[in-house]
Amino acid sequence: MWLIATFPARHYDIEEYSAVKEYLLSFAKDYLNENGNQWVAKDYLADFCKQKLDQTGDFIRINGKYIFDDKGNKEKGRKKTSNKWFETQDSISYWEDFYKPKLFYADITQKLNFCLCKEIMFCNNTTYFIATENETILDHLNAYLNTPIVDWYYRTLSVQLGEKAVRMFSIYVLEIPIPPVEMDKDVYKAFNLTTTERAFIENREI
Repeated sequence: MWLIATFPARHYDIEEYSAVKEYLLSFAKDYLNENGNQWVAKDYLADFCKQKLDQTGDFIRINGKYIFDDKGNKEKGRKKTSNKWFETQDSISYWEDFYKPKLFYADITQKLNFCLCKEIMFCNNTTYFIATENETILDHLNAYLNTPIVDWYYRTLSVQLGEKAVRMFSIYVLEIPIPPVEMDKDVYKAFNLTTTERAFIENREI
């Protein structure tokens, strides 16, 4: 009934959630049976699951024996971290930002397209966002970042995908200059652009 996100930043005590604990320790039963490890599924399921979920990066051993998958590879635990066995591998310490007003932008796009969202909304790993409690700043950023001049400038410093698409990497997005003025209809004033420079930006092919 519920999707459980066990972020390390939440500091959960798994002993307070016995049903979740039992579920996490039993997820691999079918997997083991299908891979010819019925003896593990029958008698050592909890031990296998704990080692599989433990963030050690070590190979799994039951009674001194390595466990192999259906391709002959040794089963191993998740990558080594300092997190507990039932927690996600990454800390996701920014999880509260999803509840704040934010500007979403896509990983790959034909032109810069920032989307203002003041609701509680989540996204996957192909979408990024800028979050702040200050909605006035977000309104100004939204108006500014969606202008032709920012789209043009971003292409001069970022990685291109062919002639039209761009990648919105944070290392480049963070390089977009933000003028210390409120946004009005003529953003070009903030950069003192000439009429010729404005025409170049407006008339280029996207």
